Amino acid sequence: MKRSFIVVPFFLVILFPMISNAQDFWQKTNGPEGGYARSIAITTSGDLFIAVYKGGVFCSTNSGNSWTQKINGMTILDVNYVTLNSSGDLFAGTSGGIFRSTDSGNSWSQKNNGLTNNSVKCIITNSGGDMFTGTWGGGVFRSTDNGDSWTQVNSGLTNTYIRCLTTDTSGNLFAGTGGGGVFRSTDSGSSWTQINTNLTNKIIYSLAFNSNGDLFAGTWGGGVFRSTNSGDSWIQINNGLINYCITTIAIDSNDDLFIGTYGDGVFHSTNNGDSWSVKGLENMDVYSIACGSSSELFAGVHGGGIFHSTDNGNSWTQKNNGILNSFVNDLVLGQSGEIIAADYGDGIFRSTDNGNSWAKLNPGITNISINCVEINSSGDLFVGTQGGGVFRSTDNGNSWTQINSGLTNNAINSFTFNSSGDLFAGTYGGGVFRSTDNGDSWIEKNNGLTNKSIFPLTIDSSGNIFAGTYNSGVFRSTDNGGSWTETNSGLTNMSIRSFAVNSSGDLFVGTYGGGVFYSTDNGDSWTEKNNGLINKYVSSLCVKSSGDLFAGTNGGGVFYSTDSGNSWTKINSGLEDKEIRTLLINSSGYLFAGTWGSSVFRSIESTTGVKEIEMDMPHSFILEQNYPNPFNPGTNIRYRLLKQAEVKVTVFDLQGRRIKVLTKTLQQAGSYTIRWDGTDDNGKPVSSGQYFCRLEATAGSEHYIKMKKMILIH
Repeated sequence: MKRSFIVVPFFLVILFPMISNAQDFWQKTNGPEGGYARSIAITTSGDLFIAVYKGGVFCSTNSGNSWTQKINGMTILDVNYVTLNSSGDLFAGTSGGIFRSTDSGNSWSQKNNGLTNNSVKCIITNSGGDMFTGTWGGGVFRSTDNGDSWTQVNSGLTNTYIRCLTTDTSGNLFAGTGGGGVFRSTDSGSSWTQINTNLTNKIIYSLAFNSNGDLFAGTWGGGVFRSTNSGDSWIQINNGLINYCITTIAIDSNDDLFIGTYGDGVFHSTNNGDSWSVKGLENMDVYSIACGSSSELFAGVHGGGIFHSTDNGNSWTQKNNGILNSFVNDLVLGQSGEIIAADYGDGIFRSTDNGNSWAKLNPGITNISINCVEINSSGDLFVGTQGGGVFRSTDNGNSWTQINSGLTNNAINSFTFNSSGDLFAGTYGGGVFRSTDNGDSWIEKNNGLTNKSIFPLTIDSSGNIFAGTYNSGVFRSTDNGGSWTETNSGLTNMSIRSFAVNSSGDLFVGTYGGGVFYSTDNGDSWTEKNNGLINKYVSSLCVKSSGDLFAGTNGGGVFYSTDSGNSWTKINSGLEDKEIRTLLINSSGYLFAGTWGSSVFRSIESTTGVKEIEMDMPHSFILEQNYPNPFNPGTNIRYRLLKQAEVKVTVFDLQGRRIKVLTKTLQQAGSYTIRWDGTDDNGKPVSSGQYFCRLEATAGSEHYIKMKKMILIH
């Protein structure tokens, strides 16, 4: 493996005078607010607890007006379920087992003794105080000691993928499974019987009893079923439903039923499920509903966080103050330098103050599952949605219009523009579409494109278009999308997730599992560039104006490279190992990271700040201080090579912008002196100020970077 000796990359050696921990590179911005609220629990006093994907447990003591994260001792934040027992103890089911809190969530302890499957989907307590948990693939476990120990109880349970559990007034248990329908136990889980008569859909997401003992099952694709005989037989009750993917069922004190659907919000029935009517949150994925007192409802939405209704669902108010776990798929700079964020499940947000505050911009967007956002040279914004096609705004996001004429596939993953202003859209399953009239109409452009599941799109300075596919690598078009050619020579991973093009026209691709690849010949051939990249699931790439490269990964955070990907260094302090979906550098040099489930992070300082730090280095290459220094009008730069090496000497300004390449060549061992005359690459004199000389030398397995500060005075 190639070894890298790096003194400190010029754009990331930054002072942090305003924070106590000088090692942090990242800080979380104040939004966008929201998240995936999978489960809701309400105490007898009205306090709320919610399970948030990648956020742990949150608590509100004021009907959701503000939220406090409660994760002390909770080492797994991927929480699927939260519930309370009769004593008020809290239990959280996570992808890493069960946590218990006996002090209202202020502290948690893991309770996995005997739990041989840690993927916990649900937890209930029966009238006798015994606890049961349903796991995904491990079946049901029982605890008789408040969760201190667990015993597997799967006799007769032929499907162990448990999505939901409930109990009736007699203490009988019911388990809903992912494909096996419903099972019943009359002996505290010691044995189970399958009860699926007339249950035509066996993917069960939710089970609930009303006060009369009627049992309701919400299924994925089959709608709602009802049983009046404890599950012995079922009837389908979907009158009025327009969506049969049911995610949750809640029943209030009046026996009114509320169901959440995947994509069509909340439905309500006042007649035991015989008919249903829409109750708001249209176009949203509602995964949890809890009934409070006096017509009060709370709904957890994928990406949108928590909504509150005080009138039985006739109107809803979003209440996410303090919940910063949104799903940011894309970031783009607006015309005035503002940050535009594409939030999957909550639409478009804008920040004009570097992420300190965010405003929602959704008027006219009827599908808020946003995959991508782009801006053209006129400032028009375009968003691509998962199923709703394309929306356009000509007033900086204040209003939107759907523009799908000719678009036969509405799952939009990516956009790119050419120099003529033509817009290209990559779709999942429909290939590439082109619009020459600002999105008013679309034409399919798939000639030669053998895989139509498109993830990223990009265009280089020559107008070549590149399309990254789900599992067929890269395709290139040299005729504005008229035809496509596969260009995968050297590419060992064909699942493409991101592109980046540097100022030299070199192309980088990020792959899902294969890391980063690099091409200097328009994609004709590719070279793997993964030295130091310990997470190879690269979902985003971003190139700085100086050519330095950032890579965002799935679960590994962010990496950077100052040498075209030859070596990588992790920069996750303050970010941890988040799932990065998008990276962006604004005009002030701040780096922004959009995450899946953790909102937006920003670099604490601008990445254009520079400070040199000396470190122990190998002695094969030496860069001496320039002389004279300060200087006017020119200065000499001396360096020594003790072995043959590829050498590049470059001058940068204080903001990290490249000023001039002084040399780039293969040189033999020896001493060299080159002169900088105070001009840029175009021969124009530069202003007085601080500049940096960077020596890069590569000899075999050694890669060396060294910098010196220079001061020009006119």
